[in-house]
Amino acid sequence: MLTPQFILPLHSELVVDLFAGGGGASTGIGQAIGRAVDVAINHDPEAISLHQANHPQTMHYCSDV
Repeated sequence: MLTPQFILPLHSELVVDLFAGGGGASTGIGQAIGRAVDVAINHDPEAISLHQANHPQTMHYCSDV
């Protein structure tokens, strides 16, 4: 359980996970800011499919960065 002083106030910022794979970074980011990542990007369709399964509320793009 996180204490409130460690939650970052990013409720109106666009949060992007570049090089998204299984979603571990997105999970950690979500725990830190108290909400889901907005956008995930990866060039590999399989990585994006896996991330989408783990983070269905995030918008996903299969593209080079």
